[in-house]
Amino acid sequence: MPFSSIQGHSYPKKVLMQLLKAERLPRSLIFCGPDGVGKKSVARAFVQEIFGSETKLENCVDFFKIFPESKAGEYQKDQIDQIRKFVQTEAYSAKIKVCLIQRAEGLSQVHANALLKTVEEPAANVVFIFITQFQKALIPTLISRSMVLLFSPLSWQDVQAYLLEKESISSKEEAQTIAKRSMGCIGRAKAYLLNADLHVDMYSFELGKALYLGHILLAVDLCKKIEKEVADNKVSYEAYLQGVYAFFKDLYLLEVQSGALLFFQSHREELEQLQRQGLVIDLSKALKAYHGVKEELKLHLPLKTLVPYRQWV
Repeated sequence: MPFSSIQGHSYPKKVLMQLLKAERLPRSLIFCGPDGVGKKSVARAFVQEIFGSETKLENCVDFFKIFPESKAGEYQKDQIDQIRKFVQTEAYSAKIKVCLIQRAEGLSQVHANALLKTVEEPAANVVFIFITQFQKALIPTLISRSMVLLFSPLSWQDVQAYLLEKESISSKEEAQTIAKRSMGCIGRAKAYLLNADLHVDMYSFELGKALYLGHILLAVDLCKKIEKEVADNKVSYEAYLQGVYAFFKDLYLLEVQSGALLFFQSHREELEQLQRQGLVIDLSKALKAYHGVKEELKLHLPLKTLVPYRQWV
């Protein structure tokens, strides 16, 4: 995947291209930023540039990538041994070798120190790329020996462009909605597309917000989209309804200083902004409305029956 096909991250890409052009690759690079923003995609594109577009990275013996295998997300001793063995072998078809270490925050201090000695070995012609969400999780000496590139969340416009181009979403409106929900992470946007539960959460949150703010036409439009989702994906109405109720419950939890219990924890900032608008949440009314709509849905009425229940706020 060439750099030109990767959305955003203009500064890290510029720096990496300058390093390639000058043929002065650092011994160690750290790619740091939130999960899902594209660090791994940029790393693979960088490695592809090193070995050339004709090289298939999956079959390249001079390229080694590794991921923590334990359930706790920690690297094991045998994995560190694999890295050291790779470093000690001669390059086969290229002048240098590349070792890509994903989830580097999973390196214990002992394992990180062992790798540091490997990084500092002058004889080995290897470029290390450490990918991590948390720079502070790495030992200071490794950071000081590395070039650190920071990756920020993408703009929602970049995420939308990716969805329209790479994921074959035909609706710009849907792509924009998903992009804004993704908080700048393509990985999260793709998860919304692949995971029905996340898709349910997205529509439920938007519908709850529309009802809360009194945007009735938008609420009706969202209900129509949800009805299509139910028909296409066999997702139950109740799943969406529970998500809407969770939206109102979250606003109530913020009122009573219980934010740690939020269902839509990833949308906390937006929920707090809505709460500051001063509307009062009556949780008992919301619960009553939830059961009222649920009973009407059993009669096979459309989800638009949600709209008359706006008195729950």
